[in-house]
Amino acid sequence: MDPGDEVKMIFDCIKASDSVVKALWHTHAHLDHIGATKELLELATAWNLKKDAPAPQIFLYKDDLWLYQNVGMQAQLIGMKSFEVCQPTDLLTKQSTIVFPDITSFKTPGHTPGSACLKVDAECEFEAPKEYFQSKVRSGKALFTGDTLFRRGVGRTDLWGGSFELLEQSIRKSIYTLPDEYLVIPGHGAFTTIGEEMNKNPFVKEK
Repeated sequence: MDPGDEVKMIFDCIKASDSVVKALWHTHAHLDHIGATKELLELATAWNLKKDAPAPQIFLYKDDLWLYQNVGMQAQLIGMKSFEVCQPTDLLTKQSTIVFPDITSFKTPGHTPGSACLKVDAECEFEAPKEYFQSKVRSGKALFTGDTLFRRGVGRTDLWGGSFELLEQSIRKSIYTLPDEYLVIPGHGAFTTIGEEMNKNPFVKEK
């Protein structure tokens, strides 16, 4: 999910779990969420080969492909060095089941035109440093929200293709319709829950 950096740490976790990597999935195509995709894909492909498994699929919503392909422009505008990306293998256009039947992606445009969330409907446990748990919920069904929804915040909409109107609509109609107890794992910062944000998020509260 959103391999933006720290390839060694991510790959060490893969090796420690002794798992096959089936997919690299992006919530959107800003450079801090795609920076490690190419390197991780190469490592994961070689790792999978040892286990007689195919290379991972790369998922991205089609509306963000232009951002993905113009990572050099993104880097230049913020004074960073550019880097190479690899072509996504699956360009999504609508709600889709990803790899497993209990993992579903859906579009939540606003932060970028192709922003999306990943919903995990299996009971899961998530490990993270204590500072990331601001909620009593530490396991259960989860929603990875990328930069659409944060704990007490939302993604900025003043960058390429951003729209606060669309962002608010995505949160109200696609995210806040989920059960309160869903654990929200954003692209940056502390974990939260759907219920907490509906009641306490100062940017998009439940009406």
